Amino acid sequence: MLKPFLIIVAALVGVTSIIWGFPGVWALVAVIPAFILAATIAHLRRPREDGARSRPGVVLLGVVFGLITGAGGVLTMWAAAAPEDIVIALDEDVPMSREAIWRTLGDPHKRTAWNTWIHGIEPRDKGGPPAVGVAYNVDLFLERGTIRHKLEITAYEPERRFAWTITPIAGASQIEDMRESITLSDAPGGPGHTTVHYELAYAVRSVVGRAVERLVVRRSLEKVVEASLIRLKEVTTQ
Repeated sequence: MLKPFLIIVAALVGVTSIIWGFPGVWALVAVIPAFILAATIAHLRRPREDGARSRPGVVLLGVVFGLITGAGGVLTMWAAAAPEDIVIALDEDVPMSREAIWRTLGDPHKRTAWNTWIHGIEPRDKGGPPAVGVAYNVDLFLERGTIRHKLEITAYEPERRFAWTITPIAGASQIEDMRESITLSDAPGGPGHTTVHYELAYAVRSVVGRAVERLVVRRSLEKVVEASLIRLKEVTTQ
């Protein structure tokens, strides 16, 4: 049993390390499926040695649980080797001047008109004109529903850049240090064309959180960036 056990562990850890990088201590998750599959192999070998018959039910359960735990181990090592910091970025060429785009982009209250995951926005404290340090309460629609967040402006450069941090107020989230920024620059298309650079950055510290982020959340947030840029283009060119 020891030899197949070591071979399976080495195969699981070796292949995942070659593809995604060494997962560190999380490589120990390979021990469970390796033990189950090695025990199943030992059960198949033993009847030939002592004349007894192998039990198909035991073999079937061993193979099924071995494959399930093996898939779970591979997923865990994949997530463990993934970077904690993620950046989703996309550019869009808008046939409008930076000034025209800023009339929509620079007003936080117009964010619901084009940002597809913001459902409602209101100023915190006394409000006031947008500036660095001014904060808002917003409802962000994520995979599990709408969650109240605090948005605080970190950069406000008219006709050039708007950025803020996004912090959950209510509800738990594996996503931390979320930051959103949009930068405007002159596009190669000539006067009246602007390149809009939308960047969404965040961190996922836990291994389980990274597995969920890569399997489910990442694509959802990519769709937010893609759809919001398209909507911003539509709103500013109307």
